[in-house]
Amino acid sequence: MLLHQPPSSSTGGGITNPRSSTSTIATNPTSPQTEEAVRAFMFEVYESWVKAIMSPFYRVNMEVTSPVFRQRVAAAGRKYL
Repeated sequence: MLLHQPPSSSTGGGITNPRSSTSTIATNPTSPQTEEAVRAFMFEVYESWVKAIMSPFYRVNMEVTSPVFRQRVAAAGRKYL
């Protein structure tokens, strides 16, 4: 389950990320921009997870504790959410 709170538009001078076109997520949680940002975030996290479990040191049903995986998920969160 993914829960997030889009930046409120009442602050006026919000900080935007020039690297990403999805940096300003609409306040409507069902808007196409929000859905696309969440989809892209989930896809990137899934891709990172698959790479982590493909490691020869990973065992089935073992928790993924890689700091690199955590950094990638955090970066995806900053990028899309």
